[in-house]
Amino acid sequence: MNRTKYDVEQMHSWLENGWINKEKFEQNNNMTIYQALKYLEEQMDILDCSVLTHGDYCLPNILIDSNLDVGVVDWAEAGINDKYKDFMTITKSIKRNLGIKYVASFFDYYGVTNVDENKLTYFEMMDQIIYCTI
Repeated sequence: MNRTKYDVEQMHSWLENGWINKEKFEQNNNMTIYQALKYLEEQMDILDCSVLTHGDYCLPNILIDSNLDVGVVDWAEAGINDKYKDFMTITKSIKRNLGIKYVASFFDYYGVTNVDENKLTYFEMMDQIIYCTI
């Protein structure tokens, strides 16, 4: 099973157990939690879950020493997923820590010429649900 399918199933379980703050989610988004989960299920086919992803690829999890050796820590959310899962978390981190102007440079460096905004939106929606867990 790919990581996204597993995560969406977990979100349903969180909702059933009362572990998602529905009011907080609705205040931060233009839909209910039920509409969001339906969107995630219906749009899952746009994903290409064929690569190993970190799951929380963000600047604080990238370590660089004085010799410019690089390491990545905190692999707890790793799994087989769409590369846009990591693209979403790192671009969010770049915006928050460095500024939006550096996001284009990130994609240029990775050789991504046509950013798939639908996939970024998909994973941003998942992130919003996680943000609203109790």
